[in-house]
Amino acid sequence: MTARSSSLENALASRLQRSDSTRDRPAILVIDDDKASRDSLVFVFSDQYQVTACSSAKEGLEAIHDDICAIILDVRMPEQDGFSACEAIRRKHPDMPVIFYSAYQNVKDPIDIINDYHPFGYVVKGGSLQKLIQSVGLAVKLQSIVIQNRKLLRRLQAAKSAPAE
Repeated sequence: MTARSSSLENALASRLQRSDSTRDRPAILVIDDDKASRDSLVFVFSDQYQVTACSSAKEGLEAIHDDICAIILDVRMPEQDGFSACEAIRRKHPDMPVIFYSAYQNVKDPIDIINDYHPFGYVVKGGSLQKLIQSVGLAVKLQSIVIQNRKLLRRLQAAKSAPAE
């Protein structure tokens, strides 16, 4: 049994055991033009996360909201590639964890990708599914803390500006 099939079997077992409540699970966004890849990622991650899947960069950019904890982003897509989508994400959400997930390792030099786009991770399609699962897990943990701190700061600011009794 390969590590990939083991991961898929674990995801299936978890899915069968999970509760129907998705509201309390962290949200992630998958942006990939390849339906098979998108569906696979939804299958793998939907046991732990609320997964929104988008088939284009434009659709994905419209789906981003403040409670998203991680974005899995394909690099090579028609109309708008993952690199320009990442730049657009950075303008609106500078600390959003973006994980590039691509079958094309030679599109750009890896050092240039790191320096230019500051991805949280870069995982090769067809490579280690476990590496992608771990990257998403870590990104979600870190971003959940950021989101929680933002909400706490807003509550403190609201309490500070509320009139004293």
